Amino acid sequence: MKTLRILYAHFADECQGVEEYIGDAFTVKREDPELAKAYAEMAKAEFGHASKIHEHMVRIVKELCDCDQMPLVVLDIWDDLHGKMVKDLNKAKNYLDMYAYAAK
Repeated sequence: MKTLRILYAHFADECQGVEEYIGDAFTVKREDPELAKAYAEMAKAEFGHASKIHEHMVRIVKELCDCDQMPLVVLDIWDDLHGKMVKDLNKAKNYLDMYAYAAK
């Protein structure tokens, strides 16, 4: 369970990074398009990291469930957390999409 807690902290940081980098890209877009593009690329990388962490967390929970090592109360907590993670990933993806649309 400690591993999942650590992974979730990393996941949250990566999602926050997407938001921050896209915000920075919008801020400098007119004055320095090259820097804005770099910020957007960093945001994409952060999204990739968040997605990879999510993938591994799902795998770990599935393995614990398959071995009957996941108490039901923890599984309920996971269900809530996983729902939040999916929303956070969608929010991060929306930020990327907004910037990609604005960059056209």
